[in-house]
Amino acid sequence: MTMQYSVIPPGARNQRHYHVACDAGMYILRGRVRLFFGPTHAPQEAVAEVGDFVFIPRGEIHGLENLSAVEPAELIACYGGAGSKVE
Repeated sequence: MTMQYSVIPPGARNQRHYHVACDAGMYILRGRVRLFFGPTHAPQEAVAEVGDFVFIPRGEIHGLENLSAVEPAELIACYGGAGSKVE
């Protein structure tokens, strides 16, 4: 299992992507983020706030955006089945 602490700058949005070999979980520490799920032709959205946990199964296309224009968002992410990038 690999864990990471992320700070998402105000208004920032990452590129939609998926994980081939691992499930992902995110716990929101600060801010509000919009999550995007599913393929481009049939997207779904959800908003997560402080204290929310989000589970993303392996292979699910997803991305996120910090909804604040002024404050960073912070989260802890866990990747089950993924090794560390540091060997």
